[in-house]
Amino acid sequence: MFLDQGIDTLNKVGPKTKEKLNNIGVFSLIDLLLYLPRSYENIIKTDSLKDLNSGDTVSISGEIVSISKPIRINGKIIINLNIENPSGSFNVKFFNMPYVINSYKTGEICSFIGKVASFKGNNILINPSKNKIEHNNIKPIYSLTKGISNDLIINLLKQFLSKIVIKDNLPASLVKKNGLVSLDWAIKEIHIPSSSESLNSAKKRLKYQELLTYSLKILMSRKYIKENREGITFAPSKELSDLKNSLPYKLTEAQSRVIREILIDEKSSFPMNRLIQGDVGSGKTVVALIALFNVIKNGYQGALMVPTEILAFQHLIEAKNLLSPYNINVQLLTGSITTKK
Repeated sequence: MFLDQGIDTLNKVGPKTKEKLNNIGVFSLIDLLLYLPRSYENIIKTDSLKDLNSGDTVSISGEIVSISKPIRINGKIIINLNIENPSGSFNVKFFNMPYVINSYKTGEICSFIGKVASFKGNNILINPSKNKIEHNNIKPIYSLTKGISNDLIINLLKQFLSKIVIKDNLPASLVKKNGLVSLDWAIKEIHIPSSSESLNSAKKRLKYQELLTYSLKILMSRKYIKENREGITFAPSKELSDLKNSLPYKLTEAQSRVIREILIDEKSSFPMNRLIQGDVGSGKTVVALIALFNVIKNGYQGALMVPTEILAFQHLIEAKNLLSPYNINVQLLTGSITTKK
């Protein structure tokens, strides 16, 4: 079995199902493998609904004592099943699912998986599926489309997960150093978790993998830019000292260090790619304005971009106060300004 094989190589995937899987981006086996759950549901194996909370997902078994005929209440078709087991009795309600009456028989022993709901002071099951688990379980929940059920995704994954071994793409030394599980184990556990602990280990490995891959892409991009693109060089302006001295406060050591690093970058012919982090009010804006000041004093224009117009107005005032004494024209450009203006 090869991961580049089409999804229709699996059982229960006919032309219509294949088309629907294609609509969610699943064309091949590897697409299905990388179609990760969006969340998880804890399934509790129990014999009684009495001490459970509304919203809990449970697995419970019992004998069907009675089945009501479909009744219509407030526009909804309701079917009631009364179930008994050694721990007592409970009720199962199906809403707008009249066809399920053909799936159950009085006297039949069934296992249900569904959500607990409170009804007239008693816990009941709402629209459960006919299924069984042997112990507490964790059910993966996938993003779906019309005609594709969660159970279908799980069953398709189960078809081939046990038949494949995924080769690790990280050095064994790196995996060991960071206390990571293998990629094969992580992919299988992320889809079919055996416990909360194993699921957390799988998430840790895949998150590490994602961050490492992203970091490598950034480094590769930076290397490419450095080797293939030339930026504009900006010599440190003689007026930078005057600008710093005109500030109504003294720059912190961290601000001064970051400004020095930016000016070194501006002096270089390589395009600067820098992220400055700091708490609200730590002085990131003045650092950006000083960097722009040096660009403008080298004969170029500069722009300070912000996410909202309110913030743009605030920065406009700050920029004018700081830069206007040095004959720098500061203007505001927002989406609401007309083309003519």
